[in-house]
Amino acid sequence: MMLEANIRKLSRMELIYTCIAKLVRWLNKNGHEDLIKGMEHYCDPNDFNQVIYHSAGAEVDTRMDTLLRDADSLLKSCQGKYEDITEYQLFVRCLSDQTIVENEKRRLKGKLDGGM
Repeated sequence: MMLEANIRKLSRMELIYTCIAKLVRWLNKNGHEDLIKGMEHYCDPNDFNQVIYHSAGAEVDTRMDTLLRDADSLLKSCQGKYEDITEYQLFVRCLSDQTIVENEKRRLKGKLDGGM
């Protein structure tokens, strides 16, 4: 049971990380570096392994919180400007499918919310 729960968390983390990283790379490549201040590490090819695989079980929740904060920050800085960009569309869809905002704080959807 614990293994299954950890795999589920890790898969969601990978999905959210990948959507954030793709959008950050697109913004960086297309000259919008001002929107990704503090998120430049997503452009590093080794960052995925550091964030996803080199974390202890207890660090998973902390890293997920960091990803959700980065996602909120990115969403706020890009809002309404890049709706025709595929990376942005996937990012927004991922957030709407996997997360919910409660009391101005984003969290993962649970079973009661219609999530995993």
